[in-house]
Amino acid sequence: MEPFTAIITIVVANTIVEIINIISKSKNNKKEKQNVTQIRQKKVKAIFNIVYLAIVAGITSIFFHAFYNFDQFFLSIYNIIVLLAGGLIYIGTESAILFRLLAQLNDKSFLGFLLKNLHAARLEILTMFPLGYLLIYIYLKNFWVSVLLIPLFVAIYLASKEKVKIIEQTEKTLFTLAQIEDDKFPDTKKHSDRVGNLVKELTSILKLSEDDADIIIKAAKLHDIGKIAIPDRILEKPGRLIKEEWEIIKTHPERGAQIVKELSSFERGGKYYFTPS
Repeated sequence: MEPFTAIITIVVANTIVEIINIISKSKNNKKEKQNVTQIRQKKVKAIFNIVYLAIVAGITSIFFHAFYNFDQFFLSIYNIIVLLAGGLIYIGTESAILFRLLAQLNDKSFLGFLLKNLHAARLEILTMFPLGYLLIYIYLKNFWVSVLLIPLFVAIYLASKEKVKIIEQTEKTLFTLAQIEDDKFPDTKKHSDRVGNLVKELTSILKLSEDDADIIIKAAKLHDIGKIAIPDRILEKPGRLIKEEWEIIKTHPERGAQIVKELSSFERGGKYYFTPS
């Protein structure tokens, strides 16, 4: 695909995607009133996504057409090197534009933000790029076959995004449950949030990596979630606890760990917690 055609294709495709996203989010949030600033921000974000992806695709396409040898076999050593270099250029250009901006907006170091997000997107990179190379091969062999396969690639991409969405929603549900448990009692109201904020400051002072800090902060906010498995008669008891009740209370960290251990965000921490010493 010629660079100009690639840019036009990306612009059209992403314009359609952004319109669908805006319509979908509007339906989900139809009860919420949005001010002019919020609407403008959504439009700016949509335009930015369209433009930056067009730039990334354009630069990658220009490189590909400048160096790819159409007279050689697709899997020749030379063309493999060009394809791999094109993939790196795509990732590098996208990172330079997108992650630089996001790092600045979140007041984070560019390198730390880049490494964290590339690590989080490693599965998508390892799956989508080989599929992308396969589509290039099919496109060079038969254009219409590649067009017919586009819905399959779109479905795979949407499935990967849906997985991330499910994980995020699960985390939000856990945070909400922890907050509800805290708010049941005046003495612990907003307790998990306060602990999370203190831990955030500590991770900053200790200069922990973005990845480690994120896991620890999330764990801090959920450190009391195991209390939902403790009977209310014990939690609400006005007097001193008897020995048996105190032993039950002390199980709440393990119960909390059992609740969150299957979540990918806490997989690494769960291995340390449940590994016998």
